[in-house]
Amino acid sequence: MKYIKIILMVFLFLRTLADASEYIMNESVGWVKGSASTPTHEFPVVITRFQVFVDSVDADNQRTLRVTIPVEGITTEHERRDEHMFSGVLLKDEFPRINYHAVSNLTEPREGPFTLEGVLTVQGISKPYTIQGEISQDGDNWIARADFIILMSDFNLSRPGFGPMKVRDEIKMSLFMKSQIEK
Repeated sequence: MKYIKIILMVFLFLRTLADASEYIMNESVGWVKGSASTPTHEFPVVITRFQVFVDSVDADNQRTLRVTIPVEGITTEHERRDEHMFSGVLLKDEFPRINYHAVSNLTEPREGPFTLEGVLTVQGISKPYTIQGEISQDGDNWIARADFIILMSDFNLSRPGFGPMKVRDEIKMSLFMKSQIEK
């Protein structure tokens, strides 16, 4: 779930490369998904709703990227597991959003690797978080891809399950964003 926030940040980053304009992006231009697991099975973690805000280039030639993920926009594609995630792990009523904030000096799109260094906030706990990925061009479209791992323990999230059947600490996530940006 924390990974989702990071993915959103990457999307913002891609969009900010385009020009000095502000951008707002959401799940209509890409996806963030991954998996969590126990010792015996793996299950999906999908961010179905998110918003990425990319500010205009500032006086220091940088852009601020802000990603907001409503906790209720995260699913494991299993109703009972989602209910437990909302009430026992992510505490949706007390902490309804996951946020990622970063500053980037990329003001125009360009192919190649990218790094976003920012802060991920889950349940009121903020930690530095870096996302590395790749930007490519496909015709008029710019594509950002990244894989990352979020550790539940970094944010003091409880790991559901009993004894050795607890959910593992690592949540593996991937993001994909595709946007048409005019130069």
